[in-house]
Amino acid sequence: KPIVSRMPFILVGPAHNLAYLRSYGFKTFDRWIDESYDNIVDPVERMHAIGRVLLDISNRSLDDLQVMLCEMQEVLDHNYNRFYSQEFLNYCWDELINNLQAVIQAP
Repeated sequence: KPIVSRMPFILVGPAHNLAYLRSYGFKTFDRWIDESYDNIVDPVERMHAIGRVLLDISNRSLDDLQVMLCEMQEVLDHNYNRFYSQEFLNYCWDELINNLQAVIQAP
């Protein structure tokens, strides 16, 4: 949802989700926020790290946040365009077909 709304995001999920998203050709916000939480395997520790990221963002001034959002525009536009690209659609279809074939052929 944030990608199609051209909004920055912090991905709360299993470890390495940001890396997986990058493998699809999307960009993330490591230039502006500490994304090291993505490498933390322990879910409790990862949530604490995400909390620290949110605290850091909430402690920034409105002027700093506005500047940061303006600086992020290229990434936000890239992700939006990538999401709606034929290349990404083809990639998703290929992945779906490969995954279904693997399940069908599994013993």
